[in-house]
Amino acid sequence: MSVKRMNLLKPVFDLVIQRLKEDDRDIVWYGGRQTMSIMNDSIKIFGRHIKYAIFDEEPFGELKLNYAWNIPLVNRYIHVDISKSKILSQYHLHTPAPEARHFSVSKQLGNRGVYFISSERADSMINNLEELGINRENICILPSDNTCMLLNKEKEDCCFNTMRELKTEEIQKIEFQILVQFKDFCERHNLRYLLAGGTMLGAIRHNGFIPWDDDIDVYMPDSDYKKLVELYKDDDDFELLHYTRDSSYPFYFAKLTKKRTAISHGGYPVHYIMGIYIDIFPLVGFPDSESEQKLQWENEHITMAEWYWYQDLVDLIGTSHMPISKENILQGLKTIPFDNANMIGPVSVILQKEWLSRYSDFNETIEKRFMDGIFRIPAGYDQHLTLRYGNYMELPPEGKRVVHGFPAYMEK
Repeated sequence: MSVKRMNLLKPVFDLVIQRLKEDDRDIVWYGGRQTMSIMNDSIKIFGRHIKYAIFDEEPFGELKLNYAWNIPLVNRYIHVDISKSKILSQYHLHTPAPEARHFSVSKQLGNRGVYFISSERADSMINNLEELGINRENICILPSDNTCMLLNKEKEDCCFNTMRELKTEEIQKIEFQILVQFKDFCERHNLRYLLAGGTMLGAIRHNGFIPWDDDIDVYMPDSDYKKLVELYKDDDDFELLHYTRDSSYPFYFAKLTKKRTAISHGGYPVHYIMGIYIDIFPLVGFPDSESEQKLQWENEHITMAEWYWYQDLVDLIGTSHMPISKENILQGLKTIPFDNANMIGPVSVILQKEWLSRYSDFNETIEKRFMDGIFRIPAGYDQHLTLRYGNYMELPPEGKRVVHGFPAYMEK
């Protein structure tokens, strides 16, 4: 089924652009921070920007706006200095930042502005504006974030109406089928692979899935990963997703998916539907010194920020208006080949120092049972899992047992 992609903010953006084509006055925004940030970057491409911003979260209280860092990332615990990115500096940091103001700015501005409202409290805001003397024709009502979510849910439901929802055990069974297909392909083409993350831990501690886990991750040395993308031919049952194969695919690492299945990936603002999958992360080399390792991590973090900034905007303004391409972004990745380094780590969406390992721990592999199959893991798995999880043989408390929980379906 490849990838079906929906941007939650498309209805908002279309209304904003329609109004701005005929209205060149100052823009006042009432609504959420993240939506405002994406809207401001989007309309900047067309030479406009939001002048004043009042947010849903604190409409009358002390307003704080740190626009410089307001780019959605997959891992909110990672701080990215986007000022080091040429593209994000030019098109985000140097976009005139909205001025965070109290509601009273409306009285000062009067009818010299156009008022965009994307809020659940739109009715009360309209009344307040009219009480301040703002004419109704100067107010543009946009779908709120919740309304956009409901519209998206209706579209997703249409995609799944001929399918049945799967339980965790059924999802695991399908993912295992994909893993077997992946392993067989790698062995036929002499490609190296390793079970990764929680999948590696599951093989050691449970001889299969961690009971509450609902995904499978694998690593491939970068050279083998590139061969996989080049050589893999989709068939009636399985499809390899990669940004070079499908322009709607939102990640810069690959997934192998099962056809006639579907999983709903919730992101903001981009939602997408694809087949149930396993994640395939390339392994690259890192420098020996900690200071140089840190620089490479920062480079990957910045690339990740650019990548997801691109994904947030491209559905709204179109590829022809984007100031950079996905290929240009990934050319900025500065890595060492896997086999030319003493330290190695993944290119991933979540990048942490604890994911670095010694090449010697990963170059040699051993076989380990996972469910009904035998798969490869690093010979130095103990050092790697200890860095990642600490005492990895001890079960975490129930409150810390992470599960993705994305709804998954199969054709009836």
